Amino acid sequence: MKIYAVITVAVLLLALVSAIDGQKRRSKDRRREGGGKERRRQSKNKGNELETDQCEDISDKQKQRKLRGARKAYERTAPIVLAEQLKKDAGRRRRNAEMVCPESAAPHDGDISQRAISPWAWELDVDVNRYPTEIAKAKCLCTAGCLVNGKLDFNYASEPIVTQMKVLRRTMCDRKGKWRYHVEWENVPVGCTCASPKS
Repeated sequence: MKIYAVITVAVLLLALVSAIDGQKRRSKDRRREGGGKERRRQSKNKGNELETDQCEDISDKQKQRKLRGARKAYERTAPIVLAEQLKKDAGRRRRNAEMVCPESAAPHDGDISQRAISPWAWELDVDVNRYPTEIAKAKCLCTAGCLVNGKLDFNYASEPIVTQMKVLRRTMCDRKGKWRYHVEWENVPVGCTCASPKS
């Protein structure tokens, strides 16, 4: 009986030692795996360090290919044409920035943006992480009310007319030192209209 008791105790001790040893190995494996993930994370972040100083941009032709010809389709639209004009005309940019909602209106031969009962001005929106970098966007001059019968009527509201434009968005620098882009749709205000106020 004593021999069986000694053997039983020995077996229990061996099982306990084996369990402790297995737990230690699993703990080491988890630490090793965690360290690998951390090294991969650091390596990935290290690749992104090129973003500001060393990363090179792709050519305009490559960007246009990424847009699949969309640039040619809209390069004559108002947001692109006016962006080129505003870029070259600092005086016009300044005048547009100073425009405010008129209290009254009279017939004149100006641009439709100024003859509309919900007038707007064009602003040059510049985003270095987007292609095209410059896009002209409409800004409603009257945030409340519309020019109805030549007078500002607060029973109506000026609302922007928004279209979507396909652009490229610069995301990160790859390991070859080149900027990466992805295609996205951007909301671009192209004018303003008069509408009933939201309930």
